[in-house]
Amino acid sequence: MLSREVMGALALAILWVNTLLIAAAALKRAAELARLGRGFGAVAKGTVLRGDGPAGALAALEIEQVGRSSGGANPHILFHDRAHACRVFGGRVALEGGAEVDLAPPEDAEVWIDAPTVAKAAGCPSEAAFDAACGEARKARGFARSVSAFIVAGQEVFVAAESGARTGLVSTLDPRAWVAKRMSLAYAFVGAEVLVAAACTAASLQAPLFGTVSTAGAAAGLVFFLLVQPAGTSVRDTLRPPSRAPRHDQWTRPVAREPSHETSRSPS
Repeated sequence: MLSREVMGALALAILWVNTLLIAAAALKRAAELARLGRGFGAVAKGTVLRGDGPAGALAALEIEQVGRSSGGANPHILFHDRAHACRVFGGRVALEGGAEVDLAPPEDAEVWIDAPTVAKAAGCPSEAAFDAACGEARKARGFARSVSAFIVAGQEVFVAAESGARTGLVSTLDPRAWVAKRMSLAYAFVGAEVLVAAACTAASLQAPLFGTVSTAGAAAGLVFFLLVQPAGTSVRDTLRPPSRAPRHDQWTRPVAREPSHETSRSPS
């Protein structure tokens, strides 16, 4: 049978292996974001003048989802993503400073659209649509749908392209600020994670071993071990580019508005 000292050493080793693996995953994702940002090259801000896509769209972010019903008296439909696709249809953008650029449809490009716009496109359009989807969502295969969020004429965008060149990015977000903020988050998470693990380790090794402070440090290490994995997963998802960010959309039955019964009062 292993002694308490050996078991404690093994527990600390497991804690640190897990901590360093999660830190390495966050740093790897931050490095990928840095390479992505550098790959865009020069990014310019402008306004969409014309789009050559459906309904005059310049670009679109398409998300394939499957929804399943929660069941019960008041069901709702929970969606999970299956695939993401970026489409740039081509068009014309007026850049700040007066220049205009024609965007040619590329074979591949990043389309970044702000979360509120995507959420609006993914919302439940009507009570009839909810009822129709709910029947499919109760089945094993679920309710399959495609969410399309568009960038259209009049919207402010950031583009990484030159006239006639391959389009690398069309975004409603400032990609430079977005990448910088996410990289700062990754570094802050890694620093905080290692610092907390070190504090737990130092407390658990406080003499006398298995005394009050040492035991409290070991307990804190266990709590940290249980919480750092979901925290790392959340950070990993946050570091995904907006074109591949996981969504957790949900439909509930829209509440029909009751007719207003207000009466106007005549002036006294």
